[in-house]
Amino acid sequence: MKQRILVVVAMVLLVFAGLMMAARPAAADTFSDVQSSYWAYDAINSLSGQGYITGYPYGNFAPDALITRAEFVSIMDKVLKLPAYDPAKPDFSDISGGDWYYNSVETAVHDGIAKGYGNDIFRPGYPITREEMACILVQALGIPSQVAANMGTKTNFTDDARISDWARGYVVVAVQNLGLLKGYPDSSFKPQSDATRAEACTMIENFLKVYVQG
Repeated sequence: MKQRILVVVAMVLLVFAGLMMAARPAAADTFSDVQSSYWAYDAINSLSGQGYITGYPYGNFAPDALITRAEFVSIMDKVLKLPAYDPAKPDFSDISGGDWYYNSVETAVHDGIAKGYGNDIFRPGYPITREEMACILVQALGIPSQVAANMGTKTNFTDDARISDWARGYVVVAVQNLGLLKGYPDSSFKPQSDATRAEACTMIENFLKVYVQG
């Protein structure tokens, strides 16, 4: 009899433990290659917890790998929750309806936050540059007057002359007005350097702070 009571108690405790685990909110994704000491740890885990980014099947995130134009635009599509745009025919010759990023790219371009290169080319698999990211982030905030007012403004970066003419206003607003991006310890900005996944996460996290406040 005593043994039967113990069994019943044990079963009740197991059921109770199961209910407690089911009620506990799921933890944000953690990645094997993003330690708490990593400089972009907070931004990566914040975006992961909100469902904006994911890692790879083996549990890693590859923070120092380059991020493509399609990947960055797809994240921004999630962040902004843009109204879906699904044209009957692709607007770009290097994108097809079966591509995983098709709807995000078409939607972002249709909404005006991203652009192609002309001649119906988008280059979805190309790494995105830092000045291209600045352009997308600022365009997403819808502040064209600020961009126009700063098209001739110079920065204090040692490589200021390397900022593309078309991107200058966006870079100035993103860096000096909004703090979305920063330069490097050597006082350079590297506008045409390809961005890493960690850099993209940090910039989007900064963007969210401005976007929510706005």
